[in-house]
Parts: sequence; structure tokens; C-alpha cells
Amino acid sequence: MIQVNLDKLKQQKLQQLDTYITTLLQPTDYIVIKVAEAHSDDDSELLQFLQTKYKDQLQQRKQIRIWNDKIKQEINNSTTVDQLKSIVIEYKGT
Repeated sequence: MIQVNLDKLKQQKLQQLDTYITTLLQPTDYIVIKVAEAHSDDDSELLQFLQTKYKDQLQQRKQIRIWNDKIKQEINNSTTVDQLKSIVIEYKGT
């Protein structure tokens, strides 16, 4: 019973994290789309320009994904409800 509750709480926490990450990344999704379009069009000049222009935003997205992976691991490795509840889903940057 306790393990079932812990597993359910982990799933809820992971869903909360996914929603939060989506909120963080969504404002810069257009950048990724522009870069992907330049890549698929094999336009290396535009691709280089976009990667330079949006370097800070792309780096921030990378850091958010790294943080996301770390928090997911913490959630999955939690062995108690208290340990799980102590995980704060708030990205503070690097």
C-alpha cells in the first residue's frame, strides 16, 4: 500500500514537472522551430546566423533540460513520501 501511494505521488510529481518545463520552454519554442527549419532546408548560413543570434536562449533551454533530467532522477530515486515532498520544482537558472 505504501509503495503504491509513493508510486502514484511520483507520477503526480513528474506530471507537475512536465507541465512546469513546458511553461519554461514554450516562450522560446519558436527559436527551435526556426533552427530546425534552417537545418532541414540545409541552409548552413541561416543556421549559423540563428545559432549565433539565439545563443543565450538556446543555452538557457539546454540548462533547463539538464535541470529537468536532474529533478526527474531525484523524483524517481525517492524512497519515502517525505523525501518526494521535499523536492521543489522551481528552476532558478545557473
